[in-house]
Amino acid sequence: MGENNEPASTGQIAADRLRSIRTGQQMSLRQLAERVNALGYPLSLAMINRIELGLRRMDVDDLTALAAALGVAPAALLMDLDVRSQSDIVSATGVQGDAEAMWDWLTGQKPPPGYDDDDEVFRHIRFGLPFWIRAGAAQMTWQDFLSAGVEPEERARWIADRLGNDIAPGPEGAK
Repeated sequence: MGENNEPASTGQIAADRLRSIRTGQQMSLRQLAERVNALGYPLSLAMINRIELGLRRMDVDDLTALAAALGVAPAALLMDLDVRSQSDIVSATGVQGDAEAMWDWLTGQKPPPGYDDDDEVFRHIRFGLPFWIRAGAAQMTWQDFLSAGVEPEERARWIADRLGNDIAPGPEGAK
């Protein structure tokens, strides 16, 4: 936590998590630097030390290379994973929610905590997920419409508006 009981920034959480995971694996700064450099990403021992101390910001490239070198998902650096209950409240810069909702968001499973109406969920599906997952969601939605008896053109238009024209089934899929 930051001063005055304010939530820590995501950058500070990531720096703390980096140090915690590294030391938990009994890995020295030198060993981590060697692993990161073996991945083809130049990050010196001194730079990693500065990140852990909060003297250097960790950019997205640093985050992904460090996570790979540690053998964890990048999301593992973005949230305190030592919370004891999925209902404990955790935060990231600008977002707060229970631990389970935050993890679901950080791992791409759900929209950010608090974003749960249908339009927000479909926005998450359309812009926050890979094509193959969006296509599966469109197929499931299409099946729901088929069972509800909604007209094919209306189904296709609704899905295209929410999930994108590139995955909306055409009316010929109405059979």
